[in-house]
Amino acid sequence: MKKIILGIIVGAIVFIAFLSYGGAEYVKNFGKKTIEVGKTLEGYEKELQRQNKLGTKKAAAVTKGVKDAYEKTKEKAGKSVEWTKESADKTVQWTKDEVGRSIDGAKKTMVGGDKDKD
Repeated sequence: MKKIILGIIVGAIVFIAFLSYGGAEYVKNFGKKTIEVGKTLEGYEKELQRQNKLGTKKAAAVTKGVKDAYEKTKEKAGKSVEWTKESADKTVQWTKDEVGRSIDGAKKTMVGGDKDKD
């Protein structure tokens, strides 16, 4: 019980000393500084939010550009594959025709010989 009463008395003495040595002015200045820091932080927060929105928009634009480039590349690659396939088919057919002509020529030469040599 004595400790509680002693604590109240010491607290009252410290409070009176705080007020008599300009404590009110200190609290007022501390409040002003706190408001200034709050305004500064509010400005940083607004800028951060603005940058976040701007970054999101830029990321969306880049993503769209990448998707468009992918689709164009995919389309061009498909066209190239089709052209290559058609060219290969034509080359294979030409090769078959040439081999067939060569075989037919060899058959004529082997079976009957050249009839123009008589």
